[in-house]
Amino acid sequence: MFNSITVQTATETESIYILIFTILLAFVLSTILALVYQKTFRGLSYLRNYVQSIVLISIISAVVI
Repeated sequence: MFNSITVQTATETESIYILIFTILLAFVLSTILALVYQKTFRGLSYLRNYVQSIVLISIISAVVI
């Protein structure tokens, strides 16, 4: 019985690490994407709300998936 509790706790800890890694990876990749958007935008000025939406939507979708 003690072994099943230990296995369950270890699995929960691993899933938390995977969740944190997924959120950080989504943040880093979407930030790179937002920076590329800012640098390559051809217009008078880029929309800051759009850049923030790129980052937030990618983090939210990574958590949901």
